[in-house]
Amino acid sequence: MKVFFAVLSLFASLLLPLTSARGYEMPPSQIYQPQPANDLSAQVARLEQTVAALQQQIALLQSVIKIYGSTVEIGSGHDLKIKAAGTVDIRSGLNTVIKSSSGISIQSSGTGDIQASALSLRGDILRLNRATKPIATVGSVIDGNQVLTGSPTIFGE
Repeated sequence: MKVFFAVLSLFASLLLPLTSARGYEMPPSQIYQPQPANDLSAQVARLEQTVAALQQQIALLQSVIKIYGSTVEIGSGHDLKIKAAGTVDIRSGLNTVIKSSSGISIQSSGTGDIQASALSLRGDILRLNRATKPIATVGSVIDGNQVLTGSPTIFGE
């Protein structure tokens, strides 16, 4: 028994100078920190946060996209923009209708092309290239290159 206490005293005397009371701290990687074998509560909390975020995203999508039978409607209380780095291709099996309660503008930095088997341009006034001079129609009076009595609703230069 005396030998046991002697070994224990020797061991304690070796460790005593290394304690934090003597200014020695063990590196964090060597400090034993008990970990729960299975921390289900932390996993559940993370999953609940993920589910809450997904529910918010779904609610936002449902406020913008409406499905009525076979009709899909995309709506916005403000502006609606469609952007693509590549081509935007809109097709329909039947008619395609684009309406505006105010003005409408179709712009291209390149060339433009409108094709139809029959094309009808209608408006109270039609201007080609923002022109202000009337275009000659059948029966118009012309003096040289000047149209004197052209169309009051179609203008060109």
